[in-house]
Amino acid sequence: MIGILTCVVDPITKMLSPIGTIGEFCICGPTVGKGDVKSTSLDFTGDRPVFMTGDYARMLPDRNVDFIGRKDLSFFKVHGFRVNPREIEFIVTKYLGSKMDLVHVFSAKDRFDETIICLIYKPNDVGENDLNSEIRNIIKARLPYYMMPQIIKKVAAVPITKNGKTDLATLKQMCLEDQKIAQRFSENTSHNTSMTEVEKMLLKHLSNSLSSSSPIDVNTNFRDQGIHSLTLMKFANTLLNEKVSGFESVADLFDYPNIKLLAQKIESVSISPKSTMPNKEKRECEIAIVGVAFRLPKNVQTLAELWSIFETEKCLVDNFPGEREADFISRLDEQDFQAYKNEKRFKAAFLSSIDKFDNEFFGIPASEAKHLCPEHRLWMEVATEALLDSGLLSEVQGKKCGVFVAISHPEYEKIDRSNEAVAVVGREGSMITRRISYHYDLKGPAFIVDTACSSGLVAFHEACEAIRSGLCDSAIVGGVSIYLNSFQSGTHHENMGTISPEFCCRAFDEKANGTVAGEGVIALILEPLEKAIQDQRYIYGVVKGSAINNVGRSNGITAPSKSSQKEVIESALSDASILPSEIRVIETHGTGTELGDVIEIEALKSVFKENPNPVVLGASKANFGHLNHAAGLLGVLKVLSIFMFKEIPPTVNFEKPNRALINSNLVVPSDKTRIHEENLVAGVSAYGLSGTNVHCVLGNFSNHAK
Repeated sequence: MIGILTCVVDPITKMLSPIGTIGEFCICGPTVGKGDVKSTSLDFTGDRPVFMTGDYARMLPDRNVDFIGRKDLSFFKVHGFRVNPREIEFIVTKYLGSKMDLVHVFSAKDRFDETIICLIYKPNDVGENDLNSEIRNIIKARLPYYMMPQIIKKVAAVPITKNGKTDLATLKQMCLEDQKIAQRFSENTSHNTSMTEVEKMLLKHLSNSLSSSSPIDVNTNFRDQGIHSLTLMKFANTLLNEKVSGFESVADLFDYPNIKLLAQKIESVSISPKSTMPNKEKRECEIAIVGVAFRLPKNVQTLAELWSIFETEKCLVDNFPGEREADFISRLDEQDFQAYKNEKRFKAAFLSSIDKFDNEFFGIPASEAKHLCPEHRLWMEVATEALLDSGLLSEVQGKKCGVFVAISHPEYEKIDRSNEAVAVVGREGSMITRRISYHYDLKGPAFIVDTACSSGLVAFHEACEAIRSGLCDSAIVGGVSIYLNSFQSGTHHENMGTISPEFCCRAFDEKANGTVAGEGVIALILEPLEKAIQDQRYIYGVVKGSAINNVGRSNGITAPSKSSQKEVIESALSDASILPSEIRVIETHGTGTELGDVIEIEALKSVFKENPNPVVLGASKANFGHLNHAAGLLGVLKVLSIFMFKEIPPTVNFEKPNRALINSNLVVPSDKTRIHEENLVAGVSAYGLSGTNVHCVLGNFSNHAK
């Protein structure tokens, strides 16, 4: 009907519920009377009255409404988290509805007077075995951990009041009877001969701290079994009161998050621990690149596919994918849609898809995965592929493997405004390193890097330094660049003066007039060269040295500096013990901006002017656009592809050289050049809008071995 607005609203915040999230179905428009007993007003509807129907529903991506049922019970909070009982019932019924006649979720007070979640169900077959384990597995896989019921109980019949309604008081009493069983549960563990005495002791104390009689798996993390932090506090206090040797504080329950690991920690307390202090003295060692994985436009995911793009001089800049734009717009509310619809668009080298994610592989419930921003999703998959490629996937658990990721703040809150804890964490940029270190139990340093355009190569440099200083034995290095939409804003607005009006990057060409954006996710695995050779890993290339500096006070806060670029290249060569005359290729920052190109050329000329042979300049931004935080790592990938195919590719969009190149020994290739040297050394540069400059020196490794 014309003028009628239907929506799904969060019953607590009174804001629009995100797509797929259960809330109350509402109707707004002239058909709603202001005197209606169920009418109200909401911030996003202005003065128009809104009718709260009392029906639970969720909005689907195609704008259809999926009705769940009547709003007969309100939301409740458990340990600070908002729980929708209907959402739990919906998930259980969806996957196990054929096995049960009824499922009912409600809150109750446990023997510690704390709110817990109870779930009762009536199987459709009286002889049906308990479905408790199946129910827990379904909820664990598809809902946040805090929505796991503490008590799950099978009933033969549902008690009814005199008025013919469900007798909730009796149901609660039936469920809370299980707590008495819980107090006797630990007595049975003493007969389990497969468990150590410490494991039995820990299981006994944990069982006494629980609100239910649910079986405890000694190998499964506490959180994944629905054991929340308050229960762990009780458990920790019990162990401290009992003066359990080797248990120090509640922090141990987070460092050793299941019974098996905690028991091993306590049992090993009598063994003198080896010193874990890192060697502060910098090790003089070269670093090997042993794993590579990435997602680039046109589904480029291998070095062979990457080389083909460079070799055939393809430029992947195009319009924003229609499917992605339609998906983005469908998630906007009316106000944002009106704000965006008239914005200018920019062209770039875009990924075809950013929403796919194998959440079950990483053990993340679907209800949490839907709140993960694309940066988190793609990074987890690409980092895993890089570990697999390196052969380290099965070896890094519990080891000092560092994680260094270049990323800016994701913009996912534009389409997911949920204030749920999983949503806030799911769009937080700093959590991207935690995702991998948590999943694979990595103990090395893990942090993000944001120095704008130089971020990826800065992360690469920091990882090498961490390995050399002994802070970690190996490292995962990454860079992520993703756009939710193609609207001109921020650094990609035409007012910045850095974007080419034709969206064409002509690096070092006489007609260069700006850069162009690009998307990509890149992961590299690093470890000491000596260790890589010993373990017979495939070595893509060797990091011989690197350096980092800052422009300081220059002609302007965003202005580049010839002297600082010259200094960082010379410092990197010194760190690598390489002479300028040994460098054959430089993969430049090469933005294609008029000022940026000239300053970079002048800095390179001042370093390599004495070289007897020409120095070939590469510029991958002409093919893939400016990948921002991943740009420097794309330069590394290009050099690795040159090492692999022993050829230097031509530079796309290059016709006539910039005047600064004339009468110099710097060459921008127009044709493919064969490499005959056995040992090839190349440099990679990245210069950030933040003023942070970085340069890395890479060499090929001829003795390939898997």
